[in-house]
Amino acid sequence: MNKNFFRTGLSTVLLSSALALAGCSGTGQEAPAPATQAQGQIAPVAANTHGRVKMVGDALSQVPLRPEQRTEIEKMAADAEVRHETARKAQTDLMTAVADQVQAGTIDRATLQPKIDTMVSTAETVRPQDRAAFQRLHDLLDPGQREAFATAMKDKMHAQRGGWDHAHGAKADATEANTDQATPHADREHAEHADHAEHAFGRFGHMKKLADDLKLTDDQRSQIKDIFKAEFQKGGSSHMREAMKSHEHAGDTMDHFKSAEFSVEKEAPQVDLRGKVSEGTTRAIDIAQKILPILTPEQRGIAAQKIREHASNGGPMPF
Repeated sequence: MNKNFFRTGLSTVLLSSALALAGCSGTGQEAPAPATQAQGQIAPVAANTHGRVKMVGDALSQVPLRPEQRTEIEKMAADAEVRHETARKAQTDLMTAVADQVQAGTIDRATLQPKIDTMVSTAETVRPQDRAAFQRLHDLLDPGQREAFATAMKDKMHAQRGGWDHAHGAKADATEANTDQATPHADREHAEHADHAEHAFGRFGHMKKLADDLKLTDDQRSQIKDIFKAEFQKGGSSHMREAMKSHEHAGDTMDHFKSAEFSVEKEAPQVDLRGKVSEGTTRAIDIAQKILPILTPEQRGIAAQKIREHASNGGPMPF
């Protein structure tokens, strides 16, 4: 075949985000102070879980929990692990199929579509219970614990997105605002497309790392930037902006999680997964079909292996 082969597409990025109990990127904040016995104890949470459940458990491992809280949270994590088992298998099956096609050098949507449909269906099945569990988690924690959890969760999401943060997004927004004031509409659009293409690798650190791991030549990087530029001229720039805003909104959701009046229905309204995935995979496959011929067999093999490694670890696509 994100919400993205090289960031505009792979459907599993979009979908794995939907499977998470909480949102995405954010900037790091100062770690919470060590807990005292009266506040609760800091200890591993949901240590034997996988994927997104483990990510939430790892964040909670930085929160001082009282014994009764820990008991209920461990039960919630165990329940989530069971219901996510089918979803993880569907994701692994899809990622393995994508890896095989990447290594072969061609993407065949007809072959992937049944696996995409299965993944969407499993995500839709577990989503109501995940959302209810996230709301219960908020209600279970006190203000200081919510602060510690939100901080830890944003840091983990920030790291998973390769270091992209609000500051970089704010810089891009400021550049766009200045461009709006200084140039006519047509020139402004051209500048915006060029800016997005230029930063296709840079705005998301994990994308830059992937490019480095593949040892892309200057010519390959130039060709890929041209592909992105053409995609943005067809409307891809609005898609990327929407994705960035989605990441920022997820970080804002974690900030709102700290408040006493948090409502998951208000702060994280449900999205049309099938519609998002259909749009994302269509764009992703189009881009992948153009990029794969640029890569050498060795580079495709490296990319495929990274996908398989993430699949075996229960993680999302590495790009």
